[in-house]
Amino acid sequence: MKKTLLAAFSLLAIGCADNNRVEFEHLTSAPGTADVFEDEIQIEEGLAVAVVAKPVDDDRERLELDTEVVLVSNDEQVLGIARLEYDADEQDDRAESMQRGDWGFVIFGRSVGNTVVEVFIDGEREQEIPAMVEEAGLL
Repeated sequence: MKKTLLAAFSLLAIGCADNNRVEFEHLTSAPGTADVFEDEIQIEEGLAVAVVAKPVDDDRERLELDTEVVLVSNDEQVLGIARLEYDADEQDDRAESMQRGDWGFVIFGRSVGNTVVEVFIDGEREQEIPAMVEEAGLL
């Protein structure tokens, strides 16, 4: 009986775990194909797109502005990721719902291939996003 209760409690605790992730907001558009979504990234070789990787919880509510978001490409030769410059003073001038944390990134296709983007939120790996870089004009 004790083992059954312990197993049930363990499953309940796992079910209550936070499933934080990012949702992407495009800041720029590219002349070709550059699709950056929470479940897949497709971009043409040689293109770059600026995005905000907004951290959200299970209910799709934005996390606190001081939440740290890090995106890491598992193969920088295929897909590059650079952080955008962040201006906290500029953010303070916006309405709260429009404020963004230090979550801006440029994602760029370096060479044809596939990789994975790992998403870290406050130091915890929360998400893996498959990424594909295609020859220009093929997407």
